[in-house]
Parts: sequence; structure tokens; C-alpha cells
Amino acid sequence: DEAHQSLIFARVLPSKNKYLMTARYSILSIFIKNIHIHSLERLLHNNFASCQVE
Repeated sequence: DEAHQSLIFARVLPSKNKYLMTARYSILSIFIKNIHIHSLERLLHNNFASCQVE
């Protein structure tokens, strides 16, 4: 029975680990996307402003 429990534990643990990793990566990717969007908006705004001045 103990061997069976450890087997279940060994099977559940990697999936939990995988879930944590994917969650962390998705949060990281969202964070990176937001940074890229903000920098792109700033870049476009600066270009638009410089075009308007001329």
C-alpha cells in the first residue's frame, strides 16, 4: 500500500510541477507582452509627435 501511495505521489508531483511552471511562464509571457505593448505605444506616440512637429 505504501508503494502504491508513493507511486501516486510520484505521478501527481510532476504534473503539479508542470502546472506551476506553465503558470509561471504564462504570467511571464503576459508581463513581457505588456512591456512590449507599452514600449511600442510609446515608440508610435513619439514618432507621431515628431511627425506633427515637422
